[in-house]
Amino acid sequence: MLTANVVEVYELLKPKIGEQETKSLLRFIEDRTVFLVRDEMAKGLATKEDVAALKEDIAAVKDDIAAVKKDLARLEMATKEDIARLEMATKEDITRLERTTREEIVRLDKKIIELNQEVRNLEWRMRIYLVAIGALIVVTNPKVLDLLGKLMGFAP
Repeated sequence: MLTANVVEVYELLKPKIGEQETKSLLRFIEDRTVFLVRDEMAKGLATKEDVAALKEDIAAVKDDIAAVKKDLARLEMATKEDIARLEMATKEDITRLERTTREEIVRLDKKIIELNQEVRNLEWRMRIYLVAIGALIVVTNPKVLDLLGKLMGFAP
């Protein structure tokens, strides 16, 4: 497990502290480094408790999602019921308005017929009045009688 750097360190230390001591020192450093790396890695890994807590959190989120889905389904159903009720009420309103409009049209048609009859009656009265006024003028005015007699050929 010796790398180029370790070999260089070994060659430097060997003459100063001896071969056996250098090997022991380098093994100690290597073992200590491996221990520290493993310790740091272990700190980063999840424990069984961490995994269990995470599973509980996931289960809680799933329960929340299921509850939200139920709420949405309930809201959807309530909305559909509201729409159906409003649609029915609107249809009833339209039917009522159509019926009321037809009744109003019939009433107005009758009123128009009555008014037309009244106008015809007034026209006949006016004609009678005009004829009566004309006859009165003719009968009460002698000059008009002479003129009419000349026009019709009765006058001498």
